[in-house]
Amino acid sequence: MEQKDDLKASEWAVKEGGYKQIFDGAPIGYVIYEEDGRIITANRAFGRMVGAGENSTESESKNFFDYILPEYEDVMWEMIHRILCYGETDAADIELQGECRTIAVTVTSRKYQERAEDNWKKRGGKAVIWSALTDTSGLKRKQMEIMELSRRDALTGMYNRHFYDDFVQNQNGDSELPLTVAMIDIDGLKMINDSLGHSFGDRAIIKVSRVLKKFASPNYLIIRTGGDEIVIFFRKTLLEEAQIYLNKVQEEIKSCILGGLPVSFSWGYAVKKEPEESLVTIISAAEDMMYSRKLLHSTGKKYETIDLILKTLFDRNSKIYRHSQRVSRLAGAFGQYLGWEQEKIHFLRQLGYVHDIGMASISDEILNKKELLNEEEKKEIRRHSETGYRILRSMPETHEMARVLLFHHENWDGSGYPYGIQGQEIPLESRLLMLVDAYDRMKYGYYGKAAENDKAIISELERWSGRQFDPWLERQFVKWMEEPSKDTKDYLPLF
Repeated sequence: MEQKDDLKASEWAVKEGGYKQIFDGAPIGYVIYEEDGRIITANRAFGRMVGAGENSTESESKNFFDYILPEYEDVMWEMIHRILCYGETDAADIELQGECRTIAVTVTSRKYQERAEDNWKKRGGKAVIWSALTDTSGLKRKQMEIMELSRRDALTGMYNRHFYDDFVQNQNGDSELPLTVAMIDIDGLKMINDSLGHSFGDRAIIKVSRVLKKFASPNYLIIRTGGDEIVIFFRKTLLEEAQIYLNKVQEEIKSCILGGLPVSFSWGYAVKKEPEESLVTIISAAEDMMYSRKLLHSTGKKYETIDLILKTLFDRNSKIYRHSQRVSRLAGAFGQYLGWEQEKIHFLRQLGYVHDIGMASISDEILNKKELLNEEEKKEIRRHSETGYRILRSMPETHEMARVLLFHHENWDGSGYPYGIQGQEIPLESRLLMLVDAYDRMKYGYYGKAAENDKAIISELERWSGRQFDPWLERQFVKWMEEPSKDTKDYLPLF
């Protein structure tokens, strides 16, 4: 509405002749032209748009259509026809050819009503059109940016599923043949997400995407179609070149370790050579190959996972390694003192060795901190029992160990974590692990100052009996500790 009012005001100003300055100095472009496009007059803003300069007379006697891109000429003719037929203000979105670039504009137009009959006769009966041109290039650029963002994956910057669907639907002909398609699936991403958290999973996805981009050629379209799935369209590329690229990417990614887990991916590919071949069929063939290779690659892989996570964790922090060894030996020895069966004693030793596996998700800054932890850092550390539970839950063979590990920081009085359960609700093995874990931390100064002697540790254990520790287990442990005849050579550390 505002633009229509401007149009009328400017038209009046030119007709009156006394306001030519206002017309020429207006911030939007104005042009008056005959129905065949020949320009009668235009203002400076229009001249700047089309590269005719500040002198508004430079565009006069030229044809308006000389400045309109050919693909928009029909749009303008249709608008002029409607104006002449119905006599109402109309508008169209077109693009002009400027001096150095094209300019998107909205053209709002109406029929120019000349007062003098002579002027109409002088023009051979041709109608005159008055148009106001608003530069919408900035808006168009913003719309294009939004459109581009809608086709991009927010995490990696790769193309997304929306782009993939458009490409598959619209791809035809032979201009991009041979078209090799590769299907990629990041190995173990679900386990990384479940055990270490989605932030680690995101880091794995980002790492793979960066390496894929690093070695890619401009004719490769890399698309993330799902959580762990990536599709690459190698335009004008044979299988051999695609294979060299994928091998190079896989070799580079081998060195990436996240929380003890190596980052890797499985892939399959197929090529479309003839226009009549179905791209959907080619994609399915690549996908089948990928899943076959993934199945082969994953056989036995889960059995290595726990060892890999522990090895990386122990390499990052030797204190955790020594602590885990001692807790393993101490838990087994205490279980033996209690008269438990050998199978359960073996379980306790395994449990003691892996009980801090959830620390794999904790940053090196916190893991290696020598000073006392602040509250935020303590909160981060407390996540490790749940993380460890998720890691061990990933394998059927360690389900029971996962359950016991989850509760090994639950206190007898219900003040522990993560769930605040109490007393007999806490598994017996979890209560035992809590006790020997606390003993070792006090004795060797894990995240704190080491106790001066066993007598001081026993005094502390007794003080927390019935609150942190199972009172019966605590009494048995203290009794065992005070026995001078106990055999410890197989369980105490050798360093």
